[in-house]
Amino acid sequence: MSVYRFIRPLLFRLDPERAHSFALGASGALGRLGAVRAAASQRWGAPRDPRLATNVAGIAFPNPVGLGAGYDKSGDAIPLISRLGFGFLEIGSVSRWPSEGNPVRPRVFRLPADEALVVNYGVPNDGADVVAARIRGVESAVPFGVNLVETNTGHTTEPAEIIEELAQAAATFAPLASFLAISAECANAPGMHPIAKLDNLRSLLDAIGRTGPLPPVFVKLRVPPETIDDVLRITDGFPFVRGFRINTVQARPYAGLNTPQETWEPLKGSLSSPRLGYPAMLQAVRDWYRRADPQRYALIASGGIRTGRDAYATLRAGASLVQCVTALIFQGPSLARRINKQLLALMQADGVTNVAELIGAENQKVHQ
Repeated sequence: MSVYRFIRPLLFRLDPERAHSFALGASGALGRLGAVRAAASQRWGAPRDPRLATNVAGIAFPNPVGLGAGYDKSGDAIPLISRLGFGFLEIGSVSRWPSEGNPVRPRVFRLPADEALVVNYGVPNDGADVVAARIRGVESAVPFGVNLVETNTGHTTEPAEIIEELAQAAATFAPLASFLAISAECANAPGMHPIAKLDNLRSLLDAIGRTGPLPPVFVKLRVPPETIDDVLRITDGFPFVRGFRINTVQARPYAGLNTPQETWEPLKGSLSSPRLGYPAMLQAVRDWYRRADPQRYALIASGGIRTGRDAYATLRAGASLVQCVTALIFQGPSLARRINKQLLALMQADGVTNVAELIGAENQKVHQ
């Protein structure tokens, strides 16, 4: 953790949302200074090693470890955080219209004994038009995508309205982002989102496809394994869909946490926990990789990754790229650099010459 081990106790004295806002605001302000950006690259940048470089969906990534959506919700700090060793960033989630998110605070809670969070933000963000203006021409050291989600209006929205919103947001960001991630799920709630239903998913992709030229699109949805083949039959008809974003939501009770039940029981929101989230995510990656054509579809996996060994195993399970969010908060800005160094050491020990060789290695026979 280096310097961060001294800073973290000060940040953790603040309400988690306030601490996050402070860190993001400071990153945005400092990132305007060229000297700070250069210093960040030197101190926290990942090794520029060709063994880590990979091409996914036609995009060249310097390494496979990304920062997932949820950290920089409105694209406020791209110049600095793109120099923290990540191979790519995912901004958002961004909705067509601005949203304050869920009104009741606090909306995020730390569980330090598990390096976990309970999150109930409700996707606050500045809206597509404001975020698009902010990121147009932004200086980023790595590719970045935008995660798109329906606007949180505080009431139930009809599928047709959600589809129209997401299509409009996709059209807004298509010329600006390296890729788009379309959310057909709600991160703060278990169960199937209306857009994940097959007819609605087909209608959504049809609407997005009519908006004009698109960068690679990754669909973020949560379905049981037995439904994956049905999803693929739909996405096969839309060439711009180049893969899927894989994560999981843990259902209560949260068996196995170090944090006592009386601490987390009253907290409202979704749990982001390496102890529970990582095994479930890893299994979901295996389920998707065994069914999806790896020449057509790539998997971006997030959920509990905090070490190079975690990343290594997730790539071997079938992910082409991995993401971290919660671990950055607990481990600090050296996270991506450390994961990539550990990843290189594991690759060298196993005689792997490029990270692309790892993708699906444990399941190679499935696609032979």
